[in-house]
Amino acid sequence: DRGPGWLAEVESRLAGHGIRLARIYLTVRHPQVDSLLRQAGYACREELLFTDDLPDPGPLLSFRKVQTNEDWARKLAFHLEAPQSPDGHDTRAADLVGLERHKCAHGMEAFLSEIGGKVVGVVGALWGDGIVRVKNLLVHPEHRRRSVGTALLSHIAILGRQRGLREQCVLALEGGAGEKLYRSLGMRQPGSQFEWSKRLDGA
Repeated sequence: DRGPGWLAEVESRLAGHGIRLARIYLTVRHPQVDSLLRQAGYACREELLFTDDLPDPGPLLSFRKVQTNEDWARKLAFHLEAPQSPDGHDTRAADLVGLERHKCAHGMEAFLSEIGGKVVGVVGALWGDGIVRVKNLLVHPEHRRRSVGTALLSHIAILGRQRGLREQCVLALEGGAGEKLYRSLGMRQPGSQFEWSKRLDGA
C-alpha cells in the first residue's frame, strides 16, 4: 500500500547494511507491483521449484562439510575459479562466501566435493520440516557433464534421510543449467516464484 515509499525504505535499510543487491521474492505476478518494481529499476526472473526423493550416489567423489577456516579458504578459491555465482547474479566470490558463512552460523550447512584432492563442486543445505532445501549448487566448469551435480544432490539426499527428511527441493532459473539438470533427473516441478532484483551500488 505504501508503494515507492516502502521500496525506498527497504533499499535504504539494505544499503545501510552494506548489501549491494536487493532481491524481492513474490509468489505471483501482480500488475501494480510489477509496474512499481520495474519503474524503480528492478529486473524480474522466474525461479522454478523442483522436488524429489533422490537415490544414493555412486562412489564418484568425496563429500564433506565445510567446517574449518582452511575449508572456507578452499571454498573461496573454488568460487574465484568458477566464472559465475550459483544464484545467477554477478556476485563477488568473497561476498558470496561471506554470506554463506554467515548463513552457516545460523542453520545452513555448506559442503565441498572433491576428486583427487581438487574441489569440483559445492552445495549447501537447510534442514526443514520434512524437506531439505538445497542451496547454491555449483560445479566447476572443468567437471560439468560428468554427473558431479547429480552426485552432490544425492549426497544431500542421504544426509536428509539420516535426519528423517525424504524430500529435497531446489530452485532453478528458468532456462538455466539447473533447470536442465533437475528435469533430466525427473524431478517434479510443483511451483515457482518471481525474483525481482536491483543493484544498490550502481554496478
